[in-house]
Amino acid sequence: MEREKWNENTYLLDSKLKKIDARYLDLSRSEENLDLSRKFDFELVKQEENTLYIKLIDHVFFKPEGPFEITIDYLGIFKSEINLPEKISKDILKSIAYPLLMHSVTLIANITEKFGMIPLIIPPLSEGDEDEND
Repeated sequence: MEREKWNENTYLLDSKLKKIDARYLDLSRSEENLDLSRKFDFELVKQEENTLYIKLIDHVFFKPEGPFEITIDYLGIFKSEINLPEKISKDILKSIAYPLLMHSVTLIANITEKFGMIPLIIPPLSEGDEDEND
């Protein structure tokens, strides 16, 4: 119930791309068992009245090292129509900041296409993702 209330009353006001670290690595290695991995973390940077500043760090990579590695940092500014509590749980923060993941996966697809590959299209959240705080 609490999560639904936040989703209905909090929206992304602005997003700012703070950093991209995209590395195209050597494709000539013939690793047969590469596993695509993804780690992300949300951090509450600042809270003022009914405004939240939330940072997303999204890291896509391979185990063992694969054809590329991408790390993206976004800062999202979110406005709430309801009063914000002093302490916001990680689950609520993740629910509020979901739109930042949408921006990140779109950018990942664009970057991989610029690498000369088929664009990597991944869902914003999936069971294989590792939230760094879980």
